[in-house]
Amino acid sequence: MRTASSMMRDAMVDWYKSGGRPENQPDFEEILDRAGKHTLFRAFVSGALPVPVTRTSKYQIELDHWRNLMRDDTMTYTQKIEAFVDKWGDDYLPLVSSTSKNTVPGLGPTIETYDLLKSNDALTRQLASLGPEAVGIIGATAPVGEFDVGVYDWLNENNIPGLSVQYRGARSVAEMREASTLQSAWRDYRRVKEERDDALARAGLKSITSAGAEDIKARWDQFVKVDMVQQYGREWSIAYNQYENQTPMYLNAIDVALQNPQFMSQNGNSPLWRKIKEYMTVRAQAIEAINQGATATEVGEVWDQWREDNRYSSLEFSDFYDRFLDNDDIRDYGLGLL
Repeated sequence: MRTASSMMRDAMVDWYKSGGRPENQPDFEEILDRAGKHTLFRAFVSGALPVPVTRTSKYQIELDHWRNLMRDDTMTYTQKIEAFVDKWGDDYLPLVSSTSKNTVPGLGPTIETYDLLKSNDALTRQLASLGPEAVGIIGATAPVGEFDVGVYDWLNENNIPGLSVQYRGARSVAEMREASTLQSAWRDYRRVKEERDDALARAGLKSITSAGAEDIKARWDQFVKVDMVQQYGREWSIAYNQYENQTPMYLNAIDVALQNPQFMSQNGNSPLWRKIKEYMTVRAQAIEAINQGATATEVGEVWDQWREDNRYSSLEFSDFYDRFLDNDDIRDYGLGLL
């Protein structure tokens, strides 16, 4: 299946480079057939040649560049994608998509991640009860480390505590195509969101909910709910709805981690978790201000400004923010579900 997924990734690049017309999208069955023939050929000749036969991508140079970027601990994940696209172009975005499915976001196959998971088994189980994605709160805490094949295999072979789903798994060819499509979709989303925020700043507005921002908000809603659906279809609708609905889960997961003595004794004094704790404290104060009579619009403007001032306070927090907090619009989700 990994061979098929790799072939699908290459085929998606070929398709984008040829214009990306819907009628010319890569054919699943054809790629599966080619992958099967390659596997049979490799098995046939492996006994006759002194070295094993392996398949390399026609875009190996670009793939190696992406892998080198992923090792760079001076950039956020978003900056790495932008650097890759700046060098190679939008057509090569499918190469950024992994051929394996990471059930838990932000969980790197490193010794540091493994040690953090194993030393916090009870917390991992608690977070998993909110949803497998919530375990990413732990994964995002691990310092940057080198890829470790043993940890990679362990993540593929072991279930998340309390769930019958593995940390990682193989992507089908269909899932590979969907991942490539969504990679492009999220990049468009981030680009237009930056343009939206720039328009708010030029107008002297602090928030999309500010009085006077009605036209900007209407254009934003049109982009997210109509334009993106027209361009990327049902896949975008499902992904965006999931993105919106995961915010309360992530906030609850953070709250659970903050209240876990063992986890906080290990990580509470790290710059990342000091900033996360500050974020949650300011958020609670904002909710309390609304409960005490302040208008949601007034508080929302102050909250949005504070978030913008703090989201780039460090590379670690910026990545954490982009993954788990970007869609937090100060609603009172009633934290403390566990």
